[in-house]
This record gives sequence, C-alpha cells and structure tokens, in this order.
Amino acid sequence: MMLAGGGAAILLQLAHPTVAAGVARHSSFASSPLGRLEQTLNYVMAAVHGDDTDRTRMRRHVNRRHAHVPGAYDTGPQLWVAATLLWAGERSFERAFGQLRRDDREALRYTFATLGTELQLPAEAWPASVDEFDAWWQAALADARVTDDARLAFARLRHPDVAPWWLRAALPLIWRVALELLPSRLRCEFDPAWSRADRFVVELFWAVATPIYRLLPRRMRTWPTRRQLRSLRRA
Repeated sequence: MMLAGGGAAILLQLAHPTVAAGVARHSSFASSPLGRLEQTLNYVMAAVHGDDTDRTRMRRHVNRRHAHVPGAYDTGPQLWVAATLLWAGERSFERAFGQLRRDDREALRYTFATLGTELQLPAEAWPASVDEFDAWWQAALADARVTDDARLAFARLRHPDVAPWWLRAALPLIWRVALELLPSRLRCEFDPAWSRADRFVVELFWAVATPIYRLLPRRMRTWPTRRQLRSLRRA
C-alpha cells in the first residue's frame, strides 16, 4: 500500500528545481515509463531488502545512469529525493490504515536512510530523529515549487509516448491518487483544475482498495518484494 504513494513522491521530487531539470532533460520516464518504474523498484528493493551484493550492483548501475546528470550527486537533491519517498510512503500508509505510531515512524526513518546513503548521500545528512525530519521537511517544503521543467515532466508522465493500454487506462487514477496526497499548495501548482470530482474518485479508490488489501494473505501482500529481487538478480 505504501507503493500507492509512489506517484506523490515523484511529483514532490519534481518540485525540487534541480531534480525537475534532470528529469525533464535526462530521464526516459516519458518514453519508457514501465522500464523506469522497473529500475526504480529494483533500486528500492535492493537498498531495503537486498543483500550486500544486490546493493553493490544496484549502486553501480544508478551511479552510471547519474554520471552525466547535473546535480545528481549534490547533497540537497539527494536528501530531498530520499525524504520524498519516506514522506509519501507514510502518507499513503496512513491514508489506508490510520496514523502511524511514533516507534513505527522512527523505524521507517531509519530504514529509508538507506535510500539516500546508497545514492552517496552522507549518513550525517539524514535527519537523526522523527522530530528532526519533520522540522527539516517543513522548511524544505516551503522552498519547493513547480517550475516549467516540473510541469513539462508531469505532462509527459501523464501522457507517455509509449505505454501499454492497461497503463494508459490506469494513469488517470494513479495521478489523481498522487495529487490528492500532496500538500494543497503543490497540488494546485501541478493541477489548477483539481476538483471535488477528482477527490471523490480518490476517496472511492481508498474505500475499495484498503479492505481488499486487508483480505489478501501475507504471501500475496509481500509478493512485490520477492518479485523485484528476482528481477534484479536476473538482470
């Protein structure tokens, strides 16, 4: 269910001007959304659930992809990208299941640090507590803005050049869920036409998806992790 926040994390990342410029000018999301999604999931699963070999291989791969992207190794953008994954994951979980306990938030904060340090983020740059993260996040969020690069990248993500029919059919719902999770200011900057009808669709999604998810056996709920690790190791 935390993966449902992935779209919100992408939009938040685009709200950082350096990240938006890199995505707009160097990313293949628009031309190959499934391929980029596969690589992103491989990275997350390797960093959090993989062994040392998985992490080493994925780190080398990502570093090669980022070698010619301006700002990719700067601490500010790296911290922002990792933080958006944590924030969006928490919001998605809480949207489905209610507020997280503090000890669970601390466990997530500790775990998600790996997503930054594997991208060469200095360990000391990651907030040392939930309180420190929340304070840093509010300050960073105040500086976030939707630039022309961000709007261009979002337009391409909404209407990718190449995508299977089922993905094209799902994209309107995916991006509605993503936009609804965002802070209201950024939501309006990304989509000034956001309406009550959009919010109703998202409410309906959570009302249907959450009880279905609760009924699934644990092996089915954890299948994405195993699937991605197998995919990574085959690649």
